[in-house]
Amino acid sequence: MAKYSAAIRNLMLDAIDASANTGYLRFYDGTQPSTPETALSGNTLLAECTIAADSMASASAGSKAFNAIGADTSANASGTCTFARLFARNGTTALIDFTVGATGSGADT
Repeated sequence: MAKYSAAIRNLMLDAIDASANTGYLRFYDGTQPSTPETALSGNTLLAECTIAADSMASASAGSKAFNAIGADTSANASGTCTFARLFARNGTTALIDFTVGATGSGADT
C-alpha cells in the first residue's frame, strides 16, 4: 500500500470538502461493501445525519475532523452499526466508507 506524506494527505482530505458540504452521513449494519462505489447488499439504514455547509475543519498533520453534524432525532431502524457511508449533497454519490466500533477497537470512527 502507498504511504503518503502528511502534506499530500492534507491536500487529499481538503479536496473532500466541496463534495461533502451539505451531504449525508448514513449508518448501516451488516458487512461493509469493499468500496464506497459498491452497492449496499442487505444492509439496513440505521440512522442518517446531515453534514453542515462547512463540513470539515482544515486538514492538519494528515488528519481531518468533521465540524458539527446534524443529529438524527428519529433513527431509521434498530441494529448494530458496523459502518458509515459519507454521501455527497445529491444523496446518491458515495464518497467514503468508515468502519464503526468502540474506542480502541481499531475502527475508523
